[in-house]
Amino acid sequence: MKRWLSLMPLLPTSMLLAACASASPSIPSTMQTPTAAPAPATSMLMQEMTPVSQARETSTASSEPTTNAPAEAEPATQLSSVTYRIDNTRSEASFEMREELFGQPTIVKGVTGKVEGSIIADWSNPSKSRLSVIEIDAADLRTDNERRNGAIRRFILQSDQYPKIVFEPTDMLDMSSEPVRVGSKLQFKISGKLTVRNITRSVTFDITVNADSEREISGTAETVVRWRDFELSIPNVPGVANVSEEAKLKLDFVAVKQ
Repeated sequence: MKRWLSLMPLLPTSMLLAACASASPSIPSTMQTPTAAPAPATSMLMQEMTPVSQARETSTASSEPTTNAPAEAEPATQLSSVTYRIDNTRSEASFEMREELFGQPTIVKGVTGKVEGSIIADWSNPSKSRLSVIEIDAADLRTDNERRNGAIRRFILQSDQYPKIVFEPTDMLDMSSEPVRVGSKLQFKISGKLTVRNITRSVTFDITVNADSEREISGTAETVVRWRDFELSIPNVPGVANVSEEAKLKLDFVAVKQ
């Protein structure tokens, strides 16, 4: 995840522009105004305060074009780039592997909520989004078995010596440059360097991001790695056999505007 997306809440502005466009045909130009005497200043003030439904009925009395739309467009430019920080109370990094436990096929899943990172999302041009370094607390990974947890910490990840699993993004692939709105979903890839213990390898994550609101985005990042590529060693344990060569890595995240 290096340069994330950026998603600008343009929906309210689009609705306002649409409303102005639908009302504009009923407003005559200065050249079309009848030869009647101009309305007094107080009448024009009252017309500006008239509700929309009444303004349409009395629009022939006005010769001034609507000027509100350009002013409403300014916040979109100011908020095009937004920083979101991963909320580790609602996010989860995990790994999944297959094994046979006393002859029964088993999926081993380890999870932790201790994930740190942020996204600078550009709503007007998602391809300009950026992703910070992502850090995962290796010592906090938990499975459904405490003995397995101890083996992971002491022998496999050696988390006392290497407490963090780190992903450093380098490239964002297949990212759209088209502006996005609240409710949109983006799918792309992020390549980078994944470090487990003291071994670093290049990996590519498949990313899905949901633009839930201006304040919040959510999504997933997934990839598959071979644990031997990181020079990990899984100890022999009685009753455990046929451990898969591959591990699925996944990040389910919610990120909140800063």
